[in-house]
Amino acid sequence: MKKLLIGLSLIIFSCSPKHHTANFSFVPKNTRFVTSLNIASLVKKANLDPSFYNKLTKGFNKKEKKVINDIIANPDKLGIDYNTDFVIFKPEESTNISFSLKDPKKFINFMENETTDRIKFKKEGNYFKGSTKSSGKTDIVVSDKVVLFYNGEDEILNLTKNETIESNKQFVKFYKKQADIAFWFPYDRLSSSRKKRKLQELGILFGQQFEDSSIGIYLNFNQKNINLNWNVFQGETLKKNMVNGVLTKIFNTNLLKFLPQKSYFSTVMSFNPEKYVQALKRIKNFEKGSNKDFQKTGYTFSELFTSLKGSVAIGLYDKNSKPVVSFVFDYKNNDKVFALLKSVVGDLKQEGDFYYGRKGRTQAITNTKTKIALITETGTEMIDSFKQGGFKNNLTSISSKIKSKSLFMNFDVDLDKNVFLKKTRQKKIIRKLADFVKNIELESSTPLSFDIIVNTRKTDGNSLKQLVEFIEKVAK
Repeated sequence: MKKLLIGLSLIIFSCSPKHHTANFSFVPKNTRFVTSLNIASLVKKANLDPSFYNKLTKGFNKKEKKVINDIIANPDKLGIDYNTDFVIFKPEESTNISFSLKDPKKFINFMENETTDRIKFKKEGNYFKGSTKSSGKTDIVVSDKVVLFYNGEDEILNLTKNETIESNKQFVKFYKKQADIAFWFPYDRLSSSRKKRKLQELGILFGQQFEDSSIGIYLNFNQKNINLNWNVFQGETLKKNMVNGVLTKIFNTNLLKFLPQKSYFSTVMSFNPEKYVQALKRIKNFEKGSNKDFQKTGYTFSELFTSLKGSVAIGLYDKNSKPVVSFVFDYKNNDKVFALLKSVVGDLKQEGDFYYGRKGRTQAITNTKTKIALITETGTEMIDSFKQGGFKNNLTSISSKIKSKSLFMNFDVDLDKNVFLKKTRQKKIIRKLADFVKNIELESSTPLSFDIIVNTRKTDGNSLKQLVEFIEKVAK
């Protein structure tokens, strides 16, 4: 069966369909997840050469290779509708695969007479059911429109349209958007309570509650980048309880002056502190635990957090072959920020408008005039630059990229990362990765959606073809 699926995949991926649609007649409304592959787009973008197919069929005998080559030369012989998406879904414990057919008789004839798996089909009701001699159980179901590779969950064979995923309004909305690969799952169908809790905590940071909502992930391979787009499709609970306005689009770009331009990693975020606290309070025992952490400051967590103004910038760079993290933020209330900084570095010393403290490698400084503070773990360079109004070569160059965004991250693989890598294999992979990836960005302009953008170094070919070449290079 493994060889059969590889062979069918090669054939399907070699025949470019024209548009984006799929048959979901076997996919139940309450399925755990659905993945659709837009074969038309993937085939065109991958532009795979014959050597790639030869590698995948390395374990095939001459007869098996001849069958595949014959079908690639005459794809209509297989009876598959190449204008449809490849669908993978999981109703309960098993994962199933389906795709549409133009001519079921041609497909059955191929499976019975030209494969080495010795699949025999029997007519049962509205379907032809096929099984391999080795398994003795039904592996394939063929209807007049679709073929299903499955593991015996017979309840999915007789679904009415109201029982299929097409009656789920959130899924229908999700599937309207074009993507090379699309992945959808409902929060309530996550397999473990731990996964639910972790996802819920992530959502709360953006003012979200996921009950009766679903997540859609779109992956697109573009000319200059790979784009992964995350979307939340709201249920009634989220619509009712979502804390709106947690993220804002008003970032204080002055913070970028205090981070050096050659940062390996940088992130900026703008938020409403009051709304953020409102959302955080929904995490079980969060307020109780956080108040205990800040008990010595004389303020509650909420009092300290709401004294912030709402802009944060973080940078990671190399100082004397050691990784250094710097954290810059603006605020509204001097006394509360003094208390916050004292909890990190101990007593503060006044130097004009500046208050400075140090504990071990960690240092903190604030300017009471501009109401901007810095926490870092390095020598005097960051502190001296802060006093002088920032670095001459700083991160203000990314100001245009964060316009109208509430969250932006940048991981620059264009620089030598050896200082952060201890294992030789890791270094080799990073060096190879740097040939493929220029940088990685994460950006969001709405709490219900964000994008991870992998910008490729080469721009003369599609990113999917480059990705395949990178994987082959790393595997050597």
